[in-house]
Amino acid sequence: MGIEFKELVSFDQFEEISNLQFKIWNLSDRDIISTITLKALTLNYPIMGLVIGAYDENKMVGFVICMPTREPNTLYGLIMGVLPEYQNSDIGNKLGIKVLELCLKQNVSKIFWTFEPLESQLGHLYLNKWGAVVSRYAQNYYQLKDELNNKFPLDRFIVDCTLQSNRVIERINKRIKARSVKEALNEYPVANEFHFPDEKSVLVQIPSNISKLKIEEPDKISEYRNSTRLIFEEYINNRSYFIAEMFSEVMGGERQNYYLMEKRSYI
Repeated sequence: MGIEFKELVSFDQFEEISNLQFKIWNLSDRDIISTITLKALTLNYPIMGLVIGAYDENKMVGFVICMPTREPNTLYGLIMGVLPEYQNSDIGNKLGIKVLELCLKQNVSKIFWTFEPLESQLGHLYLNKWGAVVSRYAQNYYQLKDELNNKFPLDRFIVDCTLQSNRVIERINKRIKARSVKEALNEYPVANEFHFPDEKSVLVQIPSNISKLKIEEPDKISEYRNSTRLIFEEYINNRSYFIAEMFSEVMGGERQNYYLMEKRSYI
């Protein structure tokens, strides 16, 4: 039997989400989303947000929570998580696709998400698989007290997923062929903290594996954060560039990851 996806409505299910937040991120009681909040987000009158669980038989192994916003027909994807032992099973992708399908049925036209800019797997998921576009860079977006995340600033990309756009439809239906890192490096200049090319399309490199760095070399994450923060702030927030594509490939025995920043509008 495969993974089953359900809209969640009961307090027992909300308790399972609380447990998963601790198991996935080791969040403190202060930072865990409460069952009272989850209940409010699942109201049908008035219609609120979406709370969806992924189940392996009777075991919840992942979830996603979306909140309503003050913008018409728009949701905000607050949080999505999958148990570590299931994280290479495409469950996160399928949770997101389930959200997009439900939103289309419920007349939701746009979803905003946030994710860690240095996490290449999330960049690939949101940009290459779902067709979202990075439209803003936010410094110090979260403040978490757990040991793993309190050693460096928790900046975030804010991404826009316009559900009826061609890029979202094409990527959900897997109609876009990924380009290689080698092709990208041959075509576009690369920005760094000392060099900001004045071109319509510019690459920026991020770490090969941020999860590994968090455990083994946390100081390096701060270095990456500080250098890429300068680049993202300048291009995205000051020059109004967007990011809509990520390149990722193993080269020379190590994975290379690059975002493509472009001076054009996708929104």
